[in-house]
Amino acid sequence: MSQQPKTIQIPITVVDEVPVAAPAEAAPGDTIVWQAGSDTVSIWFPHEDVFESREITNRSTGDIGVTVPNEAEEGEYRYAIFSHGKDDFVQGGSHPVMIIKKP
Repeated sequence: MSQQPKTIQIPITVVDEVPVAAPAEAAPGDTIVWQAGSDTVSIWFPHEDVFESREITNRSTGDIGVTVPNEAEEGEYRYAIFSHGKDDFVQGGSHPVMIIKKP
């Protein structure tokens, strides 16, 4: 029995003038939505084996969503979000992390 796909909301907030995003934990088929609000952000994945493109978005404002492909491998994937409004990278432990787990 497989689980229904979920939507995971990841707010990008500002703490002490530093943009911050919590880790994203998703399964294949789930949709991750980064909530950038009025900030303009760019999101990059250094791993080619998660999404079709390493660049999810470049200079987009507001909610940015992407569905984890069904063939995505389990693992922890570091990625980078750059806040153009703060002229700084978003922090999340180091760079944010997405954890993909099979249901």
